[in-house]
Amino acid sequence: MLQGGAEILRKKKGECACAADYGIIHPMSMTTLLFASALSVAMPNADVWPDTDGVHINAHGGGLLKDGDTWYWYGEHKVAGKAGNRAQVGVGVYSSKDLRSWKNEGIALKVTDAPSDIEKDCILERPKVVKAPGTGKYVMVFHLERKGLGYADARSGFAVADRPEGPFAFVKSCWPNEGQWPVNAKGEDMTPEAIAASKAVGPVSGGPSEKGMASNLYSGRVDQGQMARDMTLFVDDDGTVWHVFASESNSTLHFSELSPDCLGYTGRWYRHMEKDWTEAPAVVKHGGWYWLLGSGCTGWRPNTARIYRAKSLAGPWERLGNPCTGVNPKNRMGPGKTWGGQSTFIFHDDRTGRDIACFDIWRPDNAMDGRYVWLPIEWKGDGMPEIPWRDTFESGERAIGCSCGAVPERQNDFYWENDIFGMRAYGPGEDHRWSGFDIFNKMPDAGSVGELLKNHSARGNWHVKPSDGILDNYAIGPGRGCGGVAVYGDGEWKTYPDWEKCEIITNTPEKVEFKLVYAAFSRMGRMTCRITLERGSPFFRNEVSFEHGFKDAFTGPGLDVNPKRGHKGDVCEDAARGIVSLYEESRGDVEGSTMTAVFLDPKDAHGITLKTDHQGSRIIALDAKRTSFTYWAGARWSKRGDVKSAEEWHSLVRGFAESLSRQDR
Repeated sequence: MLQGGAEILRKKKGECACAADYGIIHPMSMTTLLFASALSVAMPNADVWPDTDGVHINAHGGGLLKDGDTWYWYGEHKVAGKAGNRAQVGVGVYSSKDLRSWKNEGIALKVTDAPSDIEKDCILERPKVVKAPGTGKYVMVFHLERKGLGYADARSGFAVADRPEGPFAFVKSCWPNEGQWPVNAKGEDMTPEAIAASKAVGPVSGGPSEKGMASNLYSGRVDQGQMARDMTLFVDDDGTVWHVFASESNSTLHFSELSPDCLGYTGRWYRHMEKDWTEAPAVVKHGGWYWLLGSGCTGWRPNTARIYRAKSLAGPWERLGNPCTGVNPKNRMGPGKTWGGQSTFIFHDDRTGRDIACFDIWRPDNAMDGRYVWLPIEWKGDGMPEIPWRDTFESGERAIGCSCGAVPERQNDFYWENDIFGMRAYGPGEDHRWSGFDIFNKMPDAGSVGELLKNHSARGNWHVKPSDGILDNYAIGPGRGCGGVAVYGDGEWKTYPDWEKCEIITNTPEKVEFKLVYAAFSRMGRMTCRITLERGSPFFRNEVSFEHGFKDAFTGPGLDVNPKRGHKGDVCEDAARGIVSLYEESRGDVEGSTMTAVFLDPKDAHGITLKTDHQGSRIIALDAKRTSFTYWAGARWSKRGDVKSAEEWHSLVRGFAESLSRQDR
């Protein structure tokens, strides 16, 4: 019986009645299914995903390839029952223009009835396809266990096609990197004694074990090639293709560069995550970091996901923990069991700017009934990303990345934003002299602050009710807001007027960088702010340079904590490191709480005093001898649901500041 008893088996019209040719459909009418597809409905995570024929998509453990304007989804074509855990048919492929409506293109790679490496009843898992940079052909790589060998064979299979939908012709199988030592091999592992000891180890469990932990599991296989099980393919920025797979009885991951035709190896490879027993690897690059999502080794049983990061594929890799949050209501499993699933692949949706993590919920007792979970990754700068549970996957969801610019329709206010928050510096068209930085609260799927500012007169009162997922409820006035700079001299506080000039250096969905120049006035010299904000970062960086003629003056960034302007709440300060953060009291169900923070870059965190200016802002005051300093500032909205308390916010701020300190060392 399938889950809930709601699904039924349906034979595709015009095909023979063998078990391999059945699919699962939802008991709604075909007319309803096709109409829903035309409307681009959301796909229900952990439920039946119908293709354009109304049949549950049969592409398990798969991966995606975008070729032109078409997406191709390759995966294991499974049959009913436990027999579906072995390859009875081959690798299926589906095509889509929108990541929602998937057309069955048939079997891309068929297993054989005659004896061969991919003979029927072999184990063929996690197929991935790339377009080979050296030939332009489409190459499929997969984990292969030849018939009758269980999981003791641990090989990689290769197939090639002239078209993305196939048919693919099987080329070969092998153990990777025959005769090649890893780039990061240890000298003591390369001695004749170490090689002999490694060969003598014998079989080792595919999960954590004392024997596996104590043994060298790769030196003895250099002459024949390495074990290769759960795998993925990753195309780097320079076009090189990397085969990443669990090896050494799953205890260690291998990163192996493929040859330009993607049918072999260059001999450049690395051992990473040594003795961490990580399988189900999925790799993505974001924000200058490489990220690897994986799982533990518990067979078909779900376990806790894990994520690693590195600045280079060569390593070193750092394990951060479990990025998954929330609960799958269909099985009541939470992040500790990865909602009942296991990572499969990560792809970048260039239309929305999102990186989508794909998971499979395995059903080993009825393999073809496995389910899919696709979830956007929420990046948080260099820190731990989050993959929150959502009941549906909707590829049309917008993910506004970074953008910036002056808005003539709004007195030339200059805005900058990413997917977490938006900011504004009042422009020269304003009739006041306010140089503090204003905040826009944003939901995860919010629109663009820039577009709202351009059409502000038609958007209603978005000061009290969100418009397009954005709420402009932050009170700034003449205060410093979140990061505005103040100067104290001649016995009084002074603030610059609105910015005079702007210069955009970079404006891409991944990153914005620009300069705002504030004109000299009184005896205050010109000030230049060079601001950088990246997608997924909770804070922007401001490199400030200035001149002023005051003696015994103080200058620095400020954070408005004045209750008279509504900035009342939990304030946390660290004078020694130059950190001020605020979690404001909730203003009700609609407005929620606004979180703000300002802190100095660690290299400038010396000679600090915290002062309160005439508008009630806390100023991280630096002595007058400095002509430049760098600070970070940012905001978050409680309605996003990803930071739920003052304690979490203050911890996030301090954790980010500490990560900067580690980078400086």
